[in-house]
Amino acid sequence: MELERITNKEILMNNSTDEQLVIQLIKGQASAFELLYFRYEKKIMGYTYSKIKNLEASEEVFQGIWEKVYKSIHKFDSSLKFSSWLFTISSNSINDYFRKNSKVMLELDKVPYEAHKDTNIDPLEAIDINDLKSPYKEVFNYKYIEGLTTKEISVKMSLSDSNVRKILSRGRNILRSKLEEDKNEL
Repeated sequence: MELERITNKEILMNNSTDEQLVIQLIKGQASAFELLYFRYEKKIMGYTYSKIKNLEASEEVFQGIWEKVYKSIHKFDSSLKFSSWLFTISSNSINDYFRKNSKVMLELDKVPYEAHKDTNIDPLEAIDINDLKSPYKEVFNYKYIEGLTTKEISVKMSLSDSNVRKILSRGRNILRSKLEEDKNEL
């Protein structure tokens, strides 16, 4: 199915609901996809960038989101809102990105680079959150892999914000110590 080019005027003048556009797209009207894309382009890109905080990676994930939408539009449940379905796909795509890039999620400024500067080992490659025990591992997973805020983690784990911050701080200290031990072993 080849996308037809539609004008900005057509986009602004179109009064179809998202769900009507989905039905049109399923029936083969490719211009309906373009309308949905233009309606949500800025919101989805903004949401993606707000979570990933890297423009190039955000753009890649953003493109993947729209590919998934296009390929799986026939799976859309018309009893749901399209925007909810779209943001679910977006959230899952972002989580997939973090799972694939989990070691990169540890913030460089919180990991002492000096621990490995005299070696050829990248400090991020030396970090494995699987070395952590609970609750550190669980909190790090929520924070750095799923991208949750401390407030979201506190709700999810039934802990106070303060406790979540303490667990993150202690977990980072454990990882720093491990880096130092690894340096001393080399």
